[in-house]
Amino acid sequence: MKPDEVVGSSGLPGIAQETGKVVREVTDAGQLNPGGILVPEHTRPSWTLLGARAAALVTDGGGFMSHSTVVASEFDLPAVVGSDGGIRMA
Repeated sequence: MKPDEVVGSSGLPGIAQETGKVVREVTDAGQLNPGGILVPEHTRPSWTLLGARAAALVTDGGGFMSHSTVVASEFDLPAVVGSDGGIRMA
């Protein structure tokens, strides 16, 4: 694994190159630039509309059948779920 690489399960395949923003609470959502990479620990149903603002999604929690994967699919976002340290990297 390269130092700038995030490893996890594929929520949805694709490529995005942009700055990642850790969002721990929905109240921090305004800190995500449009087209940025959303990096929460996991997604919650109340966060679903953040998918419209993001270019991609990286979560430390979740798996192939998780809410994060459903959000990525709804907004056609490349996603890595269950990552090994995505929050640390962003």
